Amino acid sequence: MTSLNVFWLHLIKAKEQKIPEHIDYQSLHYSILEGFSKKPSKQDLFKITFQKSGDYSNTLDLYNNLLFAEFDEIPNDLVSYIRLYVPLLMANKLKPSRPLIITHFAQSLDGKICTSSGKSKWISNEDNLNHSHRLRAMVDAVMVGGGTIKADKPKLTVRRVKGNNPKRIFWCNSIHDYSSYHAHDTFTILIADKDIIKRKPKGIDHHISYSKENQPIKEVLAKLKDFGVSSIFIEGGSITLSNFYEAQLIDLMQIHIAPVIFGSGKCAFEMAPIDEVSESLKLDGFFSSSDNHILYHGKPIYNV
Repeated sequence: MTSLNVFWLHLIKAKEQKIPEHIDYQSLHYSILEGFSKKPSKQDLFKITFQKSGDYSNTLDLYNNLLFAEFDEIPNDLVSYIRLYVPLLMANKLKPSRPLIITHFAQSLDGKICTSSGKSKWISNEDNLNHSHRLRAMVDAVMVGGGTIKADKPKLTVRRVKGNNPKRIFWCNSIHDYSSYHAHDTFTILIADKDIIKRKPKGIDHHISYSKENQPIKEVLAKLKDFGVSSIFIEGGSITLSNFYEAQLIDLMQIHIAPVIFGSGKCAFEMAPIDEVSESLKLDGFFSSSDNHILYHGKPIYNV
């Protein structure tokens, strides 16, 4: 029986492997011994069935089309594990037309991501902290906004699981001291309004500027794609999440729900008021357990 830890090691190995050229087939297998192949093997860990869709270039159905070898012999926790991480693995390899955007945040039962004074450590649990580091290991880059940099000074590195550090992306129009980020083994990108921060500050490896005209998020994502970034994990904060939501550019949303109630505090999203329930953002996905907490993993269904 394949354990969670063993499966993770194979998933990290799969991330570094190339898939066969010219994806003109309907399914792809990943074998412990042979890696990616068009043909099934007794050593298959999982199988991907591709959908034909114009919504997202070279994508896959993130839920229904994940099939597993010897499904009946795989324990439920491993099935959940595969459903959480394999879509990220494949979406990263299929070279989409723009970077895949996944968000993940922890909140209370009443939907608060921090107290009124801004404290959020720790809403989630140890299992979710490990999960967030796995997400970092599966993507090309992790993004946070200026408020998160100021409040938490996050390292955004992979420390709790095996895997490589992603690129760090700071979307920030304030001048901070980034010099300490040279101490970590990773690559740091600063995104800023071209009229506010005109050059790369010390501690930053790459600087991307944008204009506030038209759609700055799409402009930035195009530049990041050209720079080799195919997937981005947004860790915070609420303004960054809200901006990507308004642009309808969040592809996957993960919400860790802790069994606590704040009664006050900040919500993850700042959205325009709605009058009808039908105007709300709906998601298509699934729940999984995280010790005595819950993780929801879903695909936003935007109102056009």
